[in-house]
Amino acid sequence: MKVGGLFIIVLLLTFFNLKIENVQAKEKINTVPLYKDTNAIGITGTKKEVHKKAMKKYKTHMDIVEKYYKKQNIIVSNNLDDVLYQDRVNNLALELDYFTKSNSKKVKELVNFIGYYSNFDTNARIKILNKKLKNGTITNDEKNELESYRPVDTNSTKKGNTQITTVSKSKNGYDSGKAVICYKMD
Repeated sequence: MKVGGLFIIVLLLTFFNLKIENVQAKEKINTVPLYKDTNAIGITGTKKEVHKKAMKKYKTHMDIVEKYYKKQNIIVSNNLDDVLYQDRVNNLALELDYFTKSNSKKVKELVNFIGYYSNFDTNARIKILNKKLKNGTITNDEKNELESYRPVDTNSTKKGNTQITTVSKSKNGYDSGKAVICYKMD
């Protein structure tokens, strides 16, 4: 009787384990598309090649950033691969009024470049995770990380995909259509 009961327990555990595995197998996520890199702004090549080109093209831009932070007694690395440097440059997008018109334009160009340049590392990670997903060797933590790179809604950024809905004037004269614009998303 003890052997028979043990057999039933093993059988039940195996059955439930198969059910759990089938549920997990049905949970399918698709690969995540890569982000736009510097090719989008006409600077092509490997990350190393792009880095070399950028150090020449954006030298003046980087000098402007360095001078700005030097006045604040902050030393910057001028290293395009340094995440702190990238953050400091990106923060300057909020300080454009401080700069002359031509320097402001150069800071914007550098901010734009760094946005694309930083995608080299992000894309490298996405490629690794997509490969693990296709091979079936991805962990749950890696699945979550991969999903965090997925655009929230690719249709929301497509041109011409929004319709403005207006609300008619109410009886008291308040025109909510002029106060609030509601976007209808498909």
